[in-house]
Amino acid sequence: MKTETIKKKKEEVEEQPDIPEMPDEENEEETDTQEQTVKKKEEKPKLKPMNDEEMETIKLLMRGKKEIWQNIVNKLIGLRTDVAMQITKNGISIRITDDGNVALADHTVKKGSFDEYSVSNEITIGVDLTKLNKHLKVYTGDLTITNDKSKLVFKGEKGKTSRMGLLDSSLYHDIKIPEMNFDVSTKTPFESISKMVRVGADFEVENLKFSVNDSKFIILMDGETDDVRFPICAINNLSGKKNFGTFYSRNYLTLFKFNADDEVNVKFGKDMPLMLEHDDAKEHTVYLLAPRIDSDAEDDDAE
Repeated sequence: MKTETIKKKKEEVEEQPDIPEMPDEENEEETDTQEQTVKKKEEKPKLKPMNDEEMETIKLLMRGKKEIWQNIVNKLIGLRTDVAMQITKNGISIRITDDGNVALADHTVKKGSFDEYSVSNEITIGVDLTKLNKHLKVYTGDLTITNDKSKLVFKGEKGKTSRMGLLDSSLYHDIKIPEMNFDVSTKTPFESISKMVRVGADFEVENLKFSVNDSKFIILMDGETDDVRFPICAINNLSGKKNFGTFYSRNYLTLFKFNADDEVNVKFGKDMPLMLEHDDAKEHTVYLLAPRIDSDAEDDDAE
């Protein structure tokens, strides 16, 4: 995961070293829309269709609400469309990074989410989330998904059926989540963060500043002519710097999806990635986002 070089109020901003244990990236290119330089990793080749032999002995049965699958699409499609889906005895897991290697998402749907769930052998399959989303539009209510060799078979209410081809997942490598010692760890309903992200979108700002001031977690928006200060909550655990602020891309934050009433673990630090995490009986979701570094920011500039 790479940090990004940005411009804030026409001031120079410089690139931060790589997040530990994440793959190195190559090929630096400019993006006109955000006036930023992002180091992009070498693009992975497109996934090939999965052949029938790979699924010859696999039998899948997953029955439950359509929303289980819609939730998978909604949480991940903003970062990547072709994903490797691990189907195990305990549930479904997907871990991805975006093409710029700026954000990481890790989403697990636990076996208990389904009314009926059985897997003859654990397997990793390639899924096109764009196509999956199109299939889901056919259905409402309960949905049963099985497989016919290298295709997923959808069965819904009133005799509705469809079949979706799978992709070869062998081109994907295991993605590791780096171990980090965060300065801040606290919990808050996701809606409190989401509301400030929407405010930032209304003012069309590129970045939001996640700040610590007197053991309080505050999100700051600083536009060309306007600014907003939005206290979130008291901080449960704080180490290192007592007052500081770190910038994160507002555009990426809009792609991170939780339920409004989900309580999320929030972890970040001075010029460190942001981690948002929610875990319950049905699913576990983690997002990581690289910081944007302002070279002229003061160490204690948290306001």
